[in-house]
Amino acid sequence: MMRLAITMSQNIDKVKVQIPGTMYYLQLTADRGRWLLALLLRNDIENEVIVPVFSKNGILKVATELLNNTRIQLDKYPLMNVCDQLFNEAERSLPVSQAPPIEEVTSTELEDIKQKLDLLETTVNNINEELKESITNIVERLDALENERVARLEAEISSTKEKGQEEIISNLASRVDKIEESFIQTKGDERVPSILTAIEALESKITQLEGKTIASGESGDVAGNTLNDLQDELGKINETINSILQRLAKLEGGATAKSTSSPIVEGGDSLVPPTTEDTERPSEG
Repeated sequence: MMRLAITMSQNIDKVKVQIPGTMYYLQLTADRGRWLLALLLRNDIENEVIVPVFSKNGILKVATELLNNTRIQLDKYPLMNVCDQLFNEAERSLPVSQAPPIEEVTSTELEDIKQKLDLLETTVNNINEELKESITNIVERLDALENERVARLEAEISSTKEKGQEEIISNLASRVDKIEESFIQTKGDERVPSILTAIEALESKITQLEGKTIASGESGDVAGNTLNDLQDELGKINETINSILQRLAKLEGGATAKSTSSPIVEGGDSLVPPTTEDTERPSEG
């Protein structure tokens, strides 16, 4: 008669069956998710191995391997019956991990799932469209800011250049006026009118550039070509002004030399040489 013993603890559960006609037991242990089959002599473990598959055949195969290393003659003992009983008791008494049953989904649940998926897809599409619109608005605003910045830079460059050119032209005109007065009072110089003509041409050119700048600002044209053209024109004007400055410096040097060599007229505000009438007029008295 086979003896059956069941031991249960918090993490380890055991089932033990005695092999008839012997002092040996087969013990099946559920140890934290794995199955162990041990051969016991009375209460001492002789050997223990892992059962890879929890089934009657799996237990029988492992039990045969265990008993092959003992003096027990397998053909004399009902080993299969022992393993079957061990499996049945373990399945009945011990927690056996099995795959959860597959739950069938009804058509109503499927329809509900489909509606939720459709709603989710619609929501994602709406969010996508909103993001596209937001990105488009951001790009347009950035373009507008860039155009405004370019236009402001053009205006600042033009204003700075024009202001500087106006100051230079005004200074040139003042210096030429002084030189012209000096030379008219002496012998005169044909180079002075040519310089005045050049300055007038420069003033006309700057006026034209001002008109181009105002026209481009009103039309909203902020293309790079307009800015480059203005810079080229201003560069040419600077070259011309530098040339005029050199000529003025020479004329001023000549005027200073002549003024130094001329006699000083008492009571006069400037250096004026005597005229022919003054030299020929007889002295009074």
